[in-house]
Amino acid sequence: MIDKVDEINKIYELLNSNKLNEAEILLNKLFQLNPENIELLNLKGELFKKLGKYLEAKDIFIKVKELSSPNIPIQVFLNLADVHISLKEYDDAEFIYNNIIAMNPNNIAVLNGLGRVLVNKMMYQQALNQFNKAYALDESNYSILFNIAYCLKFVGEHNQSIDVFKKYLKTINLNEVNSKHLASIYLEMGINYLAIEEFDDALNYIMKSNDLNPNNPHTLSNLGLVYAKTDRLDEAESLFVDTYNLDKTTDIFAYNYCHILLLKGKENEARQIIEKFISEHPKSYRMIRLIEKVKFNKSDNMFNWVKNIHNDSETPLKVKIESGFGMFSILDKEKEYEEAFKYLFEANNLYNEMQGYSYERILKFHDYCKSIRYADNTHITNQKKHPTPIFIVGMPRSGTTLTEQILDSHSLVHGAGELRVIEEIAKKYEISNYSQNEFLVNKETLKKFQEDYFEAIKPLNIDNKPYFVDKMPGNYLFVSLIKAALPWSKIIHCKRNPMDTCLSIYTKKFVADFHAFYSLDGLARSYISYNDLMHHWYNKFGENIIFDVTYEKLLDNPEEKVRGLLSYLGLEYEDNCLEFYKNERFVKTASSVQVRKKLYNTSVERWKNYEQQLTPLYKELKKAKII
Repeated sequence: MIDKVDEINKIYELLNSNKLNEAEILLNKLFQLNPENIELLNLKGELFKKLGKYLEAKDIFIKVKELSSPNIPIQVFLNLADVHISLKEYDDAEFIYNNIIAMNPNNIAVLNGLGRVLVNKMMYQQALNQFNKAYALDESNYSILFNIAYCLKFVGEHNQSIDVFKKYLKTINLNEVNSKHLASIYLEMGINYLAIEEFDDALNYIMKSNDLNPNNPHTLSNLGLVYAKTDRLDEAESLFVDTYNLDKTTDIFAYNYCHILLLKGKENEARQIIEKFISEHPKSYRMIRLIEKVKFNKSDNMFNWVKNIHNDSETPLKVKIESGFGMFSILDKEKEYEEAFKYLFEANNLYNEMQGYSYERILKFHDYCKSIRYADNTHITNQKKHPTPIFIVGMPRSGTTLTEQILDSHSLVHGAGELRVIEEIAKKYEISNYSQNEFLVNKETLKKFQEDYFEAIKPLNIDNKPYFVDKMPGNYLFVSLIKAALPWSKIIHCKRNPMDTCLSIYTKKFVADFHAFYSLDGLARSYISYNDLMHHWYNKFGENIIFDVTYEKLLDNPEEKVRGLLSYLGLEYEDNCLEFYKNERFVKTASSVQVRKKLYNTSVERWKNYEQQLTPLYKELKKAKII
């Protein structure tokens, strides 16, 4: 007769080799003899976990914990936390991990587990902190590198993410790695390259991923994003249709399909898919995010669906945030301003708390931008060789997309949308490393910067037009760098009523760079600092270097202001510029729907609908003499 210890070891071997049926037979045989044996109970929980029977596994591990008390092995807690994660009970898992860390702060498995929980809660910076702690304790634990690289992507550190993924690839034997895992790494790297707009590298890695794992809808979807970013719109739409048809239950595929439909002005088609998807999958935060782009009102089913989702105590935080913005969008259109702002305020507060972001970072960076010194740039002018870059800068929601749409309607101008090229090249040469007290950009760096810039935009200017629009509002930070590296470039500063600008920002959920915008205090301080920096540029370069486009003045007298804008750029006036709404180009920003309409003034002084609620913001801007 086989000894019981040998039989238990045999079960462990069977579980580790995923021979679950054999493990279950042997386990049940032993379990009948001793149903209260803690080790057997734990093995049964492990079996249920591997079989995907998470509720049964949870009950088993809770029983193991009770029987083991007071000397509960840490593995029992880890097993229970793991099951909570599988059941998407992230708060319960987080509670367990934090309790263990309080007693043992250097347990790598616990730190890694807590990081996984925080990833699922979309708290990527906090997750990254845990993974970094775990890796610092054991740098031979290369599996943690994957988690670090993954989080770096979500906090916007795409170059770092790429570097860590490359480091991870060097630590593993490519011949022994599961092809699907390797495909996922290549895909993540492609996504990072896409984010920093290095489209050739993005395409290369995404295609490598597809070679290893053909026709994976996630891969095809990201390939579609590469095509969309490089204005291959028909190919992009085709891929989004294919991925949606392959899998109509995963929200990212429905989201990408609807998003490109909206960007191409096909609102009715998008609306039908949004309604169908949310009715079947009510807690899809991505699809709820699209509500503001479509004209839903209180009489639509959508209103009640989203309201119920928002009020459901079981709704995950990330969904609750999106539903809050969605409810605001609907109620704002209904002119129920007081109720609308309650949802908006709650959504912003929740997101601000989740990100744990301080606006102090951006304020420090503003000061640093002023201090950067540049070498003489007369030797690097290549005006005849390259197109004239037009940089549209300012705060988000200040009319930047409208201005670009007007310019792209001109026969000699190509609008490329919001590009991160300037920021990413600045990172490459450590120009944006504000931990330094002082930074001198030498002649060689300026020359390389220019070369890198035009190499990056080459795939985007497919028509080889002589003027190229780079519409990244945040490039107001780099005005001095732009003038040093690209001295013949043109800079357009979009301005709008500060209160309207701030309200419009507050109603949108931006990417990681703009987390300071999710509190009224952070928004006020960010606006004041931006205003101060722009005044610094005016004083440094003179007002003739930077051309102002004021949103309200553009609405009042469009032709006069458009003629003035084109004159500044050295372009002849064309009627098409005033008929920008007929332009069917792919618009990649939150204003994609608005710029397909004629000029309208309903958004002028919109902030007064929320005058009482925005009092703290108003007081801060007034104190700073901005209004």
